[in-house]
Amino acid sequence: LFTAPLGGLIVLNNAAVGLCVSAVLKYADNLTKGFSTSASVLLASVASSVAFGFVPSRAFLLGAAVVCIAFYLYFGAHNAVLLQHDEEAERGRSPSESSTLLAAPDPS
Repeated sequence: LFTAPLGGLIVLNNAAVGLCVSAVLKYADNLTKGFSTSASVLLASVASSVAFGFVPSRAFLLGAAVVCIAFYLYFGAHNAVLLQHDEEAERGRSPSESSTLLAAPDPS
């Protein structure tokens, strides 16, 4: 099929990545996929720094800081919408079955 074994490994790696992405999107949402992609870039850069002596530029460090802040803002303990979603998931209800925090208060 392939004359070089490296070509076959690249194809198999891309197939595995596609299966992982489909599993993430099946059990989570597109936002989670975006965060996981950002985390993989950060982890790969740390591994490259250790293994190959990669020195990140200021722009890269600024982007990494923005990604870390986004992680904190979305997954932090202060995110009331995410906390409510987790509590409802523990109770076995879907978030659409109950009122959300963003709904207007009852005027009565």
